Amino acid sequence: MKAVISYTAPKFAALPTTVTEADVRDATLPVKIEAARRAIEQCESLPELLRYENQAQGLAAAVRVIKHVAPELVRSANEMVADAWRKGGELLRGYKGTANFRTFSKGKSIVEQGAGGATPSPRTLVAKEVGLTRSKVRCMVRIASAPRDAVYDAVQKTKAIDLVAAKLPPVDNRPQTRWRQKSAAYNSIMGQGTPSSGLVKAHTRLHGIPLEAFGQLAPDERKLVKAKIAEIIEMLDEMDRLCR
Repeated sequence: MKAVISYTAPKFAALPTTVTEADVRDATLPVKIEAARRAIEQCESLPELLRYENQAQGLAAAVRVIKHVAPELVRSANEMVADAWRKGGELLRGYKGTANFRTFSKGKSIVEQGAGGATPSPRTLVAKEVGLTRSKVRCMVRIASAPRDAVYDAVQKTKAIDLVAAKLPPVDNRPQTRWRQKSAAYNSIMGQGTPSSGLVKAHTRLHGIPLEAFGQLAPDERKLVKAKIAEIIEMLDEMDRLCR
């Protein structure tokens, strides 16, 4: 399981909380927004990312006040916030499993609602450590899985992460070949249509071998079993090589 990296110093200076037309004329805002987007892209820890997201939200809110002066700058600022959400989702996807939110009350932080009988997944644990709500975890992961242009368009219409995620098209994570008709070669290897042969049958038979019996083997029997296992591994290695 990945360890949560502690806060590190921000990669860019503190962002402004107010924006004037003079700031736009001086071209300082585009530079700050671009610097923030680069820092977000390079971020490698959730605590640091959440710090950047908070600053990005403040800067974007200030920029929106001057939308009549610089609409393109407002769009860029909104995209900066979307970048932070996407990066958060990418970092969360790096942890195996999904958070078991059934044990937590709606709207509460995982930190506040840690009780429950289920064993938490790595993603649950990291979300708990940084204090993310169940809703935000789900939204960030969905945003990270959606087309970037669709996220950018959605964030121009609403500033709430849950509404942005709801506007995105559903993501189909199934393998593209799942429902494709299989070839004769595939069927012969897997044993489809031939129940007595193929990898599927071999896998089933292996599961039927009682593992507790290994502890009862005599020394000479153990050598024979190990030799047979070596033969099987050698054959599987060759099959693996042919699949590359």
